[in-house]
Amino acid sequence: MLSIISTLTCLSVGVFYPLCFLIHARSPIKGGFHRFHLGMPLVVGGVPFVYLLMGPISSLTKTLLMVWFFSLALLTLFYWKKEYPQVHAIIVLSLFGLFAFIMTLFEFFFMGDAYISLLSCFLVNILAGSILCASLHSMTLGHHYLNVRGLPIDHLKRATNVLWALLGFRILWDLYFLFFGKVLYRGDKIPIVHFLTSLDGFLLWIGIFFGIFLPFVALFFVKEILKFKNTQSATGILYIVLCSVLMGDLAYKYYLVKYGVAL
Repeated sequence: MLSIISTLTCLSVGVFYPLCFLIHARSPIKGGFHRFHLGMPLVVGGVPFVYLLMGPISSLTKTLLMVWFFSLALLTLFYWKKEYPQVHAIIVLSLFGLFAFIMTLFEFFFMGDAYISLLSCFLVNILAGSILCASLHSMTLGHHYLNVRGLPIDHLKRATNVLWALLGFRILWDLYFLFFGKVLYRGDKIPIVHFLTSLDGFLLWIGIFFGIFLPFVALFFVKEILKFKNTQSATGILYIVLCSVLMGDLAYKYYLVKYGVAL
């Protein structure tokens, strides 16, 4: 189970993180900013490859993942010394990576007996990966302000607004599934809201609190601090937001893998 959770987390960073370039597509951040933000998802996305290539997934999925990974490596190498990458190339590659990611999800969750909606599993993993990458991008961008003087504050505002919007959407998603979704528990399909009150489902509150509530509230303080252009204090809070999102994401993935709870 731990290997599946780690694999999905690392793959989601590799696939979705490059899309953060879209946040700054109209006013790109120059000066070598793109190097870390292309190299980091390449490294993190490559971490689970030994497990994937030796794991019980089909040759087709392995081939798709390898093609995506080497394409990302070539893209990073091509744009490493250039002023800024072409966003269209990143979008196309990320869409291909998304397809490979979905194929991996299908083999992890639907080749067994897990009771989980196909569409819900795909969408919640895409949403979770987007939130994790948006929080990581906001934190690293805030840290970039500490090293480079004169960057417009709008870049950090835009990144945190995107993260805030994604968290808001996940709040709506979770509220819907808490009251209308069901989980197979001890042979019976019960509402997820009832599952939360059981001994096995109690720790799901960790995902809700750290994955949504705490970062959503913390971003309100980031938004207020940025009005005074205090990027150092904002970055400190964004560190907390990233750690909180990661803790919540791991808790959510545990319940997704073990019980099929698509929150």
